[in-house]
Amino acid sequence: TMATRREKYLREQQNARYDAVVETAPDVILTIDAEGVVQLANPAAASQFGFSAADLVGRSAASLFDNKDAWAEIWRQAISDDAIAQQREVTARRKDGTISYLEASGSRWTSGARVFITVILRDINERRAAEVALRRSEGTARAAAQALAELNQTLEQRVNDRTDQLMKAEEALRQSQKMEAIGQLTGGIAHDFNNLLQ
Repeated sequence: TMATRREKYLREQQNARYDAVVETAPDVILTIDAEGVVQLANPAAASQFGFSAADLVGRSAASLFDNKDAWAEIWRQAISDDAIAQQREVTARRKDGTISYLEASGSRWTSGARVFITVILRDINERRAAEVALRRSEGTARAAAQALAELNQTLEQRVNDRTDQLMKAEEALRQSQKMEAIGQLTGGIAHDFNNLLQ
């Protein structure tokens, strides 16, 4: 019938749009079955993990992640159809062994009697590197401020020590001048006394 053909045509159009979105999405999109096996991987997934899309299909999704607890929590929320599923940071292990930081969220859907999870993973490596650099520069700034505070404290102590040394030197100079004056006075009296005796 005309209605059936129209519905089929609209479904095909919708599927084509969905496929185009998945194929061109910059984020990793994985469709995973209820057993945790990858059923579909978009080109961004192949690029991110270093495996071909064909190599990803049939692979256990959990094998792609280093931090199994974070992945297990994402999986638990999605499979239980938790409406308030939160994004979580996961650490992926690429084919070449390098690490990639991703932000993951998953959502459950069904097709007939089968349950699937669509997981979207966003690359956060640049953000993570910026955060590390910021923490490093904050640490450097704190260390510099601490060193400056210590220098200021020791500078104050050195100024106090130097002032004490100058005061002692001035006092010693005054004593020396007094002794010199007494010596001159004594010498003068002795000279006068000697003159009188002669």
